[in-house]
Amino acid sequence: MDFRIAFAGASGTGKTTLLKHFSEALNLPINPIGSRSVAAELGFASPYDVDKAGQRAHFQQLLLMKKLRWEAATDAFVTDRTPFDNLTYAAFHDVHSIDENQLSSSLLGMKRYTHVFLCPIGAVFNPGDDAARLKDRMYHILYESMLRGLLGQLENKPHVVCESDSNRRIALVRRVLDASG
Repeated sequence: MDFRIAFAGASGTGKTTLLKHFSEALNLPINPIGSRSVAAELGFASPYDVDKAGQRAHFQQLLLMKKLRWEAATDAFVTDRTPFDNLTYAAFHDVHSIDENQLSSSLLGMKRYTHVFLCPIGAVFNPGDDAARLKDRMYHILYESMLRGLLGQLENKPHVVCESDSNRRIALVRRVLDASG
């Protein structure tokens, strides 16, 4: 089976740790398109600098387009941000920047995943010492609430990774993947 696995959730919820484990364990490429790479392409040090320059709408559209294009051209992969994560960030910062095309493209992109795992802030929240990452827990709680609303529209609901222990998180994801083929 060609796995197309997505981990969704707020920053600091362990998505990248799971992504790295399953990329290695299943020999899957990691989607290289992310907010930092697109911000750098636009000449910014971080996605938050994009906000300060008032370019969030353009940034989010470019990020989504590049992410969806890469995923459409790749048979099997793992990613730590879904199109719905990208839409949530866009809505969180400038709801008027989202158009019908972004919404429909995001929904089509979500349907391409074989597995979506939500990493909730209630299980793990460690924003770390990355200076570019917001540490405000309430920001991330609100982000997750909006993301859950979008994820709730999917026919195949995401699997929630509610364990806090990393070995148990990995085992939970492994059981879901093993059960599917």
